[in-house]
Amino acid sequence: MSCSVNELISGDPEVVVEGRGLGRTWRLILSYLKLPRNQWEALIDNYSMTLSKGGGSGEKEAPNIKGNLVQALCEEEITWATFIKGLLSLNREEVSITFIMYRKCGESEEVYEVPPQYLTTLKELKRKNIAVNSSALAMSTSTLSRAWKDIASGMTATSKKDEPLGKSTFSQYLTEYVQLELDELKSRGLLENQTKSSVRARIQKRLSREELSWKAFINGLRILKVNYFKMTIGLKTTKGDAVNVTMKMNL
Repeated sequence: MSCSVNELISGDPEVVVEGRGLGRTWRLILSYLKLPRNQWEALIDNYSMTLSKGGGSGEKEAPNIKGNLVQALCEEEITWATFIKGLLSLNREEVSITFIMYRKCGESEEVYEVPPQYLTTLKELKRKNIAVNSSALAMSTSTLSRAWKDIASGMTATSKKDEPLGKSTFSQYLTEYVQLELDELKSRGLLENQTKSSVRARIQKRLSREELSWKAFINGLRILKVNYFKMTIGLKTTKGDAVNVTMKMNL
């Protein structure tokens, strides 16, 4: 369920909990920032004008970019690309994203922290005199792909010495997951033309994309049997003021 802009920036807890996944995270961030309506409008205007001046594909989006972005940001569930655009529109000096994974290993719990991923902000692009267009924005949306590669490498076995730690290779995790998906498709009567190899290839293709989708990222974590994770968004201003917002997501 979408909400109005006034509801979105109000910080109302009921509006926050109505969001799902990244949509809830975005609403939680805004509840921390408590932006007045005029400041929100100024930030969105700055973002849309900056992108429109960037040329390339951004120029084609210019006439409708503000309306499209605001509409997307008001949805209860948003994509990774929209989430990144929202973070960039806040026009902070530094924006970081940190993931911490939690997975049960017998009686213990494995914790794996991904090094902070930093977005290429509008301020940074301007300092480097780089045109702010869709190609430039891709440098920030690809942070999810980089985080996934780190997680997949760090939470899987790379040699036999890892096996006593309870880790499997990614291939082993994927084989188990593919079978579960096939069993689910069969129970729903949707197994026709679906094979282990076709399902496996489809999953691998989605996980290998440079601009990884949030849905594919979540599926990847499920493949690795992650039980839940925490995502922290760090926002720093030119003056050094910082806001850190953490969201826990169960899988």
